[in-house]
Amino acid sequence: MEQNCSNNDKSSTKDDVKAKSNELVPKIPEARPSDEVRIDLAKIRPMSIDENYVSIMQTYSKEQTKLEPIKIPIQPLEIITTPLERKLSMEGSPSVENIPSVENTLFMDTKYNGVQPPPPSPPPSPSSPTGNVTKVEENNLDEKAKAEKELKQWEKLSKEKFPVPSMRRICSTMSSSDTQSNTRRLFVKEMVHKAWHGAMRARNDNSILSLKHSSHISFKDRSLVSQDSLVNAMSTFIVVGMETEFKSAQRWIETKLELNNIDKELDVTRLVSNYIGSLLSCFALTWDRIFLDKAEQLANKLDAAYRSVTGLPYQQINLSTGQAGGSLVWLSEVSNGMLEYCYLSDVTDDPKYRQRCDVARAFLKQHSKSNGLYMLRLDVDTGLWASTSSTLSFAASQFYQSLLDRFIYSGYEDVTSFQMFIDAMDAIQKNGLFGTSLKAKMIYARDYDSTTGHYDEFMSHYSSYLGGMFALAAFAIQHRMPNDDEHLQMYRKLADDLTETCHIASDRTATKLIPTRFYFDEKDEATNSRMYDREHILSPELAKTYFIMWRLTKQQKYREYAWELAQAIDRNCLNEKGYWDIADVEQVPSKKFDYHDSHFIGGTLKFLYLTFCDDCVLPLNMWVFNGSGNPLPITAHDKGLQTMQ
Repeated sequence: MEQNCSNNDKSSTKDDVKAKSNELVPKIPEARPSDEVRIDLAKIRPMSIDENYVSIMQTYSKEQTKLEPIKIPIQPLEIITTPLERKLSMEGSPSVENIPSVENTLFMDTKYNGVQPPPPSPPPSPSSPTGNVTKVEENNLDEKAKAEKELKQWEKLSKEKFPVPSMRRICSTMSSSDTQSNTRRLFVKEMVHKAWHGAMRARNDNSILSLKHSSHISFKDRSLVSQDSLVNAMSTFIVVGMETEFKSAQRWIETKLELNNIDKELDVTRLVSNYIGSLLSCFALTWDRIFLDKAEQLANKLDAAYRSVTGLPYQQINLSTGQAGGSLVWLSEVSNGMLEYCYLSDVTDDPKYRQRCDVARAFLKQHSKSNGLYMLRLDVDTGLWASTSSTLSFAASQFYQSLLDRFIYSGYEDVTSFQMFIDAMDAIQKNGLFGTSLKAKMIYARDYDSTTGHYDEFMSHYSSYLGGMFALAAFAIQHRMPNDDEHLQMYRKLADDLTETCHIASDRTATKLIPTRFYFDEKDEATNSRMYDREHILSPELAKTYFIMWRLTKQQKYREYAWELAQAIDRNCLNEKGYWDIADVEQVPSKKFDYHDSHFIGGTLKFLYLTFCDDCVLPLNMWVFNGSGNPLPITAHDKGLQTMQ
């Protein structure tokens, strides 16, 4: 039976963790009353809240004068069995090749470094021998004593190099009263099963991923693509409770993940976002040191990519030879790793990783701009712009998101990043990159050439992240700059309008799926009458926006939009090998490509699942999501930042 989430969690401190370091089974201690740090409401100007946008910063009622912190019950992850799981358990589930089966033990809260600690042993009797243990006696120690010894070694090491986070990793319980959300959540969980097991079957019969679109993944080898999808999917396995798949993938990470001997050019941004980001997310969710070790090893191998004259990262790197190249980079690639490297520096206490993104941020901050606009491409060797176009779409999206994400990750203290974000959005607004449709007056994002003054009157599917980004920016303004009503209202309106535009573009297609591009001109209004650019890519931008808009506004329509998206994907993109991108959103049935976006399981399905979860599951006051959809903990939680929910 599922239980209600509780809003009474209290973060524990490092002193509490240290005090309990001698216990055999690690626990998250209860915080003392003196540890609570509350927001002084007198310093926060109350906002005028209209009916269409509910701020969840204010969790107190009209009668209350204090914010109550979240209290999340500490209990093991509840595994929910779906009909597909039961079927697979009888037929035998496909798994990653050559990975031995592992025991079905819970991996949350009690697992350190791959060791499942046993129950505490009874105290020795008075007659038990004491003193030093000989080598022969040590070799004969039972499994319980060995596990205890290894755990203590890990605890000692963690104090020196791997600070154990004091925050609760994840709350997995759901409200039993919301039958509709429970049903929809289980539907999405079954989609994760079908996507993953179908992909594994396709991999085994050599029919997975022909890689026709370089935008999906830069790896030109099918085994690397499967590897990329696997690493990306791991945090989703944790969130939805797919324990068997997670343990199988974890075993593969421990024994098979090795990129050093791959003699080919790999995409640096992919390695940072997909690999380092995914591994760090798994570490944050499980506290398993193997993920941190792998992330740190890979980050060290990327040093050569940051040895340009300007300090900006090259586009590609050969991890076998250590050579980096590709000096013409997209704006998104310049800013890659802002979130991942900051977290890696925090958990390893090594500032060199944060310095990588600090150099890029400082360079872009002082770089010359055209009317305040960042251009689309940059030459890493010369530091000069290699384009006169500006966009909010794929090639630049991660730059703007990373500025905001870094500000949120810092606990709303990194004002440099946030000021850069505000200035960039002001320039975008001033230069007309947000267009208005001729008939329905819909707001959309468009590309702009600063030399010719030409606008491309279409919006890309990759721009559908904007609604969620502006919703988070509105909350950030409310929390950090409560007197800036101008930006607050602007970001709120953009969040609402852009999300609605993307939903309309989806709803007007035959499949109810958003096309790669949709146009705004005499022929089209949030539609695509052309015979090209009508593919649907299973990337997470729109699902992420629906999730964030639901969490921050509590408007039921965003849950309905997410449910429509999940059903449309299941109806149009599914075949016997899982879910695949489709060729034409206006054809039913539509031709399916033999590949899908590597972020589909790791991002799209994760956000759809979270939309139907209670707010205590990865709450937005404790977690921030990187570009691949992997959650990382907000450092401010340990500094006393109070809840939004």
